[in-house]
Amino acid sequence: RGFADYRKLSTADIDVVLFDTTCFWQRSSRIRLVVEWALQAQLPIVLVRSHAKLDSLGIEYGRLGSIVFAWRASDDSSRTLSTLVRATEDSVRLYGVAAIPAHFPPFTGTDDYRQCSASRTAAIIRSTRRMARGLSARLGGTRTVREFQHALYLALAPGKEMALGDVKRAAGALCDALGKQGLPVKHAGSFGFDFVAVEWFFDAILRRNVIRIAGADLPAVVIDRIVDAIVTWWSQHRMSAPPKLHAAATAKTETATL
Repeated sequence: RGFADYRKLSTADIDVVLFDTTCFWQRSSRIRLVVEWALQAQLPIVLVRSHAKLDSLGIEYGRLGSIVFAWRASDDSSRTLSTLVRATEDSVRLYGVAAIPAHFPPFTGTDDYRQCSASRTAAIIRSTRRMARGLSARLGGTRTVREFQHALYLALAPGKEMALGDVKRAAGALCDALGKQGLPVKHAGSFGFDFVAVEWFFDAILRRNVIRIAGADLPAVVIDRIVDAIVTWWSQHRMSAPPKLHAAATAKTETATL
């Protein structure tokens, strides 16, 4: 589905909109458009951000990124949202996940800081899209390579469903193989690093386990070497599904034999 498909939804049965903004730059127009859509539809919206990685050159502030509540004062849900805000504040305080001043570097909030962060995020997106194009062209297109709207990572879908333990081992093995070749690839469960991160991932659309690969701010020549190494490993371990034409031909042969 495309990002804007939310506009096709009927708002009659929606009580509140929850928007995970983690993968979008803090001034992304997509965040603004979703907020405007929700408020115009008189729906309260909660924007959550699991970390501040894309705003801070890779630095995470505490264990909770941010939560922003927005609603019109005239909405029927105003009292309920006010209660939810107070409950959230209590939870943050009691769980001890609030950021403290010591977590923040002195350059936070300056124009130079924002420009560097935006440039770095753009570089990560370029490298991820470059990997997606290269892998898609050589590993069976969209049957194998899953792209996402934010373009901060991609996913490789094995040709058959894999149990959690198996896909975890596969992600680790892929990472180890690339690391032994001296490539800047590490086994990590997040993204936004200065290295390509590999980890298992549950794809909610495919409803199955896949391998997630997150891009990094690296030169194009290095990204291309990583793509080559992934293709080699993927092919050696026969991770892709058999080509459809081959499967169809096999089916015809079996039918003729019977």
